[in-house]
Amino acid sequence: MRWNLRALAIWIALAPAGASADQAATCAVPIDLHDGWTVAAPEKTSGKYICPPQTVEFAVIYLPTEGLFAEVYRTPGLVETLRRQYSVMVVGPGLLPARLYCIRVGHLTLVLEQKAGVIGEILGAVKAEWGNLGESLARFSADLTAAALIWLVTCSAASGQTGPGGGDSYTLMIEAICRQYAAAVTGQK
Repeated sequence: MRWNLRALAIWIALAPAGASADQAATCAVPIDLHDGWTVAAPEKTSGKYICPPQTVEFAVIYLPTEGLFAEVYRTPGLVETLRRQYSVMVVGPGLLPARLYCIRVGHLTLVLEQKAGVIGEILGAVKAEWGNLGESLARFSADLTAAALIWLVTCSAASGQTGPGGGDSYTLMIEAICRQYAAAVTGQK
């Protein structure tokens, strides 16, 4: 914060120099501004506020006026140096809302990616259970078919009806049904 006030004071000194058309003073102010930024920004902002993983990997320096922001951006290479070497973004009043929105969207994207991983795991588990459901339904179908046939044979035998070959044909039929059931349950043909 203290450095922003110093930068603001340097920028305020530029206004009278520009109004009086003093070339030497007008050229000296951006040099002071550049020297102050390249010394103060890395030491104060980068070292103090950038501590991954507790914080994000960059810092934001807010310049309170558009004129100061324009002067800093007008200095060749200053903003690029701050961004590349020190991970410091310089923003002014007009750019701050857009930068904050971009940062917010980035964080929302990270949250969605994390949730997408969890959703993928859940869908994988559902897919595995769906395969188990198919096997369970096949076994249930075999059980139901065997039970229905055994019931029919038992009812026929209890009523005194005999098969075409006598009473033993029902016993043979029940044994055949039991073999088919056992083969269906174990998956053999």
